[in-house]
Amino acid sequence: MFDEVPVRVWLLLLVGLFAWVPAQYVFQHVRSSPARRDITQPQVDVSWRTSEALLRNLSILLALAAFVAFIFTPFAERMAKGPRFMPALIAGLAAWALYTVLRGFRRGKIEPMIRGISEEYDRETQPKRFWASLIWNAVLGSMMSWGAYQLNKDASQQVLEERCFEGKLYSLSPNAKAACEEVLSVYDDAVAVDPRDSYARYNRALAYARLGDFPRAIEDYSAAIKLRPNDGEAFSNRGIHYLDAMEYDLAIADFTRAHELDPKTSWPLAHRGIAHAWKGDTDEANRDFSAARALDPDNIVVMRGEILLAMNLAEFELAVKRANIVLAKEPDDLWALATRADAYRRLGETAKSRADTRRANMLIEEAGRS
Repeated sequence: MFDEVPVRVWLLLLVGLFAWVPAQYVFQHVRSSPARRDITQPQVDVSWRTSEALLRNLSILLALAAFVAFIFTPFAERMAKGPRFMPALIAGLAAWALYTVLRGFRRGKIEPMIRGISEEYDRETQPKRFWASLIWNAVLGSMMSWGAYQLNKDASQQVLEERCFEGKLYSLSPNAKAACEEVLSVYDDAVAVDPRDSYARYNRALAYARLGDFPRAIEDYSAAIKLRPNDGEAFSNRGIHYLDAMEYDLAIADFTRAHELDPKTSWPLAHRGIAHAWKGDTDEANRDFSAARALDPDNIVVMRGEILLAMNLAEFELAVKRANIVLAKEPDDLWALATRADAYRRLGETAKSRADTRRANMLIEEAGRS
């Protein structure tokens, strides 16, 4: 539930928390001005009312206002979506908490973070509150430091995984390959520690697949499925690898199970249609494509499947037309380019076939360099 709350909302709540005490001080400072005092009322102690404290609290409010303005900028939005943002934010709060401990110990006065900056306790006059506040800030800073460290470890893993899966699926750049190998090493260690960790098995399968080691990917997906038999994504991903290995019956079984587990998702139906098309079961393929299109009219796998059906029926002009539709949506669709090149070749349009082949080869080379 809390994951659905935007980061901006949490930041605004945090700003409000930090602004509450300084805002109260400024309000009370103005309210307690001697010029506004009723001279018929008894004299009250306003020794807390100093220009230094007012300036300090106003500075904090202005800084918080500037921060609020900043978090609504596009740059801040991009930064907040990055995996390093939350660890950095918590580390900053931890650093501030530990700084107050050091400063308080040296000055003999400390402000407990739970109370705000206007509540200082003196070591000489309020020793119990002083030491309790110092210990509280130290514990809070230490806990936040540990939390930031753990979150940063997770963020580092997330950065690696994002780098592993960046770029095109049909080619792996040197940077992506190195990241995938690091990801693989992390999940190797996780599986060694706990062979029944289904999530580690699943994530290692993703890394194996990205590195092109499909037999090991299938092995890990199978292990993950045994541990978590209702994981529709594991069935679907394993089915895709069976499809690539031309194990069409196994692929169909996996896509069927994935569809049973998540009947509102179009992808298992679309991929099952592809498996039927490769088997030559045109009627079954069309049924799956129709069902997938009803769930998602723009499913690109369905469009590719219809190209395949046209090729199976030797309707090469229709295959070209359908490939044109796919390439209009996805100009770098390697499979559609290669299939259209084949269709052009069969139609005797050699120049167009060679142009598509050159374009496909260029895409592979570019992806490998990026």
